[in-house]
Amino acid sequence: MSENDTTENRFCQEAFARECQDEGIDPQDIKLAIETIKAMRKGEKVLCQKEI
Repeated sequence: MSENDTTENRFCQEAFARECQDEGIDPQDIKLAIETIKAMRKGEKVLCQKEI
């Protein structure tokens, strides 16, 4: 990965983080969403919040 790619990725991550913060999205919700997507792609059962 070139230095330019790293800078561009960092900019995108910061912009995404800022947007989530502005929208009041909890970072833990983002983490949960990512983990849920990973599990679904693997074909694992995904528990809803009420089941946890």
